[in-house]
Amino acid sequence: MVLLDTTVLSVAEPDLARSFGGGVTGLQWTVTGYTLVFGAALLTAGSAADRYGAHRVFRVAVAAFGLGSLLSALAPSLWALVGLRAPGVPGALVAGAAVNFAMSGVLFVLPLLFQQALGLTPGQIGAALLPMTLPFAVNPLLTGRIVARSGPRPPVLAGLGLLAAGGVAFGAAVWAGASYPFLLAGLVATGFGVSFALPALATLIVTAAPEGTAGMAGGLLNAARQCGATIGVAVTGAFVTVGVPDQGHHGAAYALVMPAVVCAAAAVAVARRRAG
Repeated sequence: MVLLDTTVLSVAEPDLARSFGGGVTGLQWTVTGYTLVFGAALLTAGSAADRYGAHRVFRVAVAAFGLGSLLSALAPSLWALVGLRAPGVPGALVAGAAVNFAMSGVLFVLPLLFQQALGLTPGQIGAALLPMTLPFAVNPLLTGRIVARSGPRPPVLAGLGLLAAGGVAFGAAVWAGASYPFLLAGLVATGFGVSFALPALATLIVTAAPEGTAGMAGGLLNAARQCGATIGVAVTGAFVTVGVPDQGHHGAAYALVMPAVVCAAAAVAVARRRAG
């Protein structure tokens, strides 16, 4: 795999230069951007294998390798390719997509739930969602301090964990009858989760990207977030068609638990990226 990924672009260099209009510097970065970070991560990866087991780390690494290769094949520009081949960037993209998957999915399902199960009016629905938005105003300041002290990964992992907890709280509340006090816990957890994760993700992907590609990396993160939002609405909407939880229908419960599953998986991906 090491030989494959360091030489796979050799035969494609003329096509890359012709398609993307990149110069020699850009072509160099497609190779060195990968090998530079790869070499720096070797000792950490060896330690992770000792701690978690070689087979487990190998399986996770192969999956990450495959996902990164797929994203690289879909890169729209030379510098996007450079960024996608830099370890750390794909994990941040997955996390960004997961955050928006959760936020957009929740904002799609909850208004339907509030209207059909609780009988709220549009104005009441807006007020009911307010606890989720309040952390957006204050929590980024705390996130900035944590990033400055501990780096971006801890708040990213904390945010994904809170989003997963919020999804579980939503699902449990719906199964218990969808009373607002139980849903409130999920709203607060989701609000803090998003406001922890997104500012830290911006820092994470910029620091993980090769020098001179910060703008492209930020663009990739935003693109991943929008894709996550689109998929989140589509997936949760598919579950909602089973039925909003009224008279024993629990489609919304499954829909609201899905963000928990996605964010938990993204947290594992980010944590494994750090270990690897």
